[in-house]
Amino acid sequence: MQRQWVLIRGIMSEAYHWWSFLPELQAHFPGDQIHTADILGNGRNFAHVTPRSIHKNIEGLRQQVPAEGKKILLGFSLGGMLSLEWAHLHPDEVEAVILINASLSNSAFYKRLRPSSFMQICKSSFIKDMVEREQHILRMTTTQLNDQQAQEIAQSWGPRGQEYPVKPVNFLWQMIL
Repeated sequence: MQRQWVLIRGIMSEAYHWWSFLPELQAHFPGDQIHTADILGNGRNFAHVTPRSIHKNIEGLRQQVPAEGKKILLGFSLGGMLSLEWAHLHPDEVEAVILINASLSNSAFYKRLRPSSFMQICKSSFIKDMVEREQHILRMTTTQLNDQQAQEIAQSWGPRGQEYPVKPVNFLWQMIL
């Protein structure tokens, strides 16, 4: 049976940041369709302003994937929050929800993050050199990479951030969702 997956990333992140996870997931489920959807204001949707409404963000995600068929929603961070809300608002569209480091909208953003984490995220949004920004984010979010691996990934992701930049207003709206 062919299933449909929808992968949704988080703040200042996009489908490209799934990196090697996408081909690995496809290898484990070769008959399944895997879709990536970017939050409005991120990635392929960088020209949009991120809606301040969770419901409008979900509509933006839903428009990026086929309407037919139930979906397995896999959400990372803010993508997890949006996945849960999608399942709540449209249960007939959702087969399952998988959450990774999800935050939830029933708690204010300043209660979801330690002050030091919030400051590190804010700092990353002001780093102009995209390779340096990606290195900063990788140091914040993973302990699985050594410095050389982080540098290699940042060298690839940096130019992508120049091509699809996240506007400061979108960063702000994503933080307070």
